[in-house]
Amino acid sequence: MNETLQTMWKRRSVRKYKSDPIPESDLNLILESARRAPTGANRQKWAMIVITEPELRKEVAKACNNQIWIADAPVILCLVTLPGEGSINGTIVLDHAILSATSLGYGTCWIGAYSPEKVKEVLGIPEDHGIVCLTPVGIPAEQPNERPRKKPNELFMKEKDEDLLLSSLKRIAPGTDIRSGIEYILQSKTGALIVVGDAEQVLKLVDGGFYIGCSFTPAKFYELAKMDGAIILSRDAGRILYANAHLYPNPLIKTTETGTRHRTAERVAKQTKTLVISISQKRDVVTIYIDNIKYILEEPRIVLSKANQALQTLAKYKEGLDYLMVNLNVRELEDIATLYDVVSVLQRSAIVQKTEKEVKRFIYELGSDGRLLNMQVEELMINVVDESLKVIEDYQAIGDSVKPLDIRNKINLFNEDSLFDLENTAKILGYKPEGNLKEFPVRPKGVRIISEIKRMPDALMKNIFLKFKNLKEIMNASIEELSEVQGMGKVRASLLHDRLKKFSEYYLYNEQYSYRGGAAQRTGL
Repeated sequence: MNETLQTMWKRRSVRKYKSDPIPESDLNLILESARRAPTGANRQKWAMIVITEPELRKEVAKACNNQIWIADAPVILCLVTLPGEGSINGTIVLDHAILSATSLGYGTCWIGAYSPEKVKEVLGIPEDHGIVCLTPVGIPAEQPNERPRKKPNELFMKEKDEDLLLSSLKRIAPGTDIRSGIEYILQSKTGALIVVGDAEQVLKLVDGGFYIGCSFTPAKFYELAKMDGAIILSRDAGRILYANAHLYPNPLIKTTETGTRHRTAERVAKQTKTLVISISQKRDVVTIYIDNIKYILEEPRIVLSKANQALQTLAKYKEGLDYLMVNLNVRELEDIATLYDVVSVLQRSAIVQKTEKEVKRFIYELGSDGRLLNMQVEELMINVVDESLKVIEDYQAIGDSVKPLDIRNKINLFNEDSLFDLENTAKILGYKPEGNLKEFPVRPKGVRIISEIKRMPDALMKNIFLKFKNLKEIMNASIEELSEVQGMGKVRASLLHDRLKKFSEYYLYNEQYSYRGGAAQRTGL
């Protein structure tokens, strides 16, 4: 392992420091490492405040939620971003400083728990500047042990098996030429082994047979399947490359199949990550393999029956989500929303999105026969993903550097048990609730409701949320106060004020809803 990786591996969050000062030469190296950090378009719109004076260190420590131990370090670094700059570049800069400090033998600790207002007051930072993070720097008075990390498969998101299967089913769905060819082969009971891909790793396994190199048609495909060997198609299945080919995959690759054709198909799919189709000669069964996935195609009538059942389940879950969303609307308008209301919406939204994938799998397998089902699914899923992202943006408590889409993806990766434990979703949002989530009050920024009642440019929306910290402040603002927002103007301010009022009246005084923050009648969940 090289020195750079060793430095990254040994970095720890140190919370006890010796009082020994840092030599100026070492401090300059740390700061120079920060200066050399990359920023978007090389803007370098940041500043590093170096705090060494003991009394000032104590004041900063108090502003960091009274974490007094921070002041024990001889140096505290505070990374500040200039107006109009996000936190991502500043995070990169501070990370460079922390890693260089580690390489020189000093301890550091990311400090994300602080009061921005108090830190700005103590350090004289202008109001329109942002604070990314702080870190103490000093000789460690302790050597913390390495803390456990999550497993790689919990952190690194690759294309999921479900998505890979859906794309494969779509390629061979009813209505496609290749599916027509498969149906011909089933009717003739000849069986077949088909590889859909012409990458180098596939062609290396091909031996013998005949090079065809002609355009694909179901009839040609069917005739060539009468020979014993494999058929190799181009990646888009538009051309037949080889017929009666012999395949020689690695025999050490494990397979659960027993028949020669299916064992070869599974091994080729695992070795090349390519779609392989095996059609049984005697059992009229079509099995597809891709990477580690095995899937047996069923008769369209059976798939259609399962698809209809799944669609009914999706409709039921969507009805429950609609109720929860209305309930959240009312509670936000009355300023009584709790963390339970928020995570309940996100949990149900994740369930709806997972169920949609189940239905989509059947629709792709049905191909042209699933058009009507697909139209129903598309109607049910209107705005589901978009609204869940806006709910996350309204309530995320881990800073703007983490995108709502990334948070949503993490929630959607939960298995069933993890998803039904609402605290898991709360933690993903950045909360550390203790006790009942229903007793944990939260306030939205107002992104979702403002977007729903009035379409405005993103820059203007951002200015609104900079001036007013949450939805309650926006609703209580007068037309004059709204018009003070940069880019708003009195006309827009008046329209926004009126629409907010009408939106609030609709939900708070409509007979359909109660006056205690919720829908009057619950729908079945």
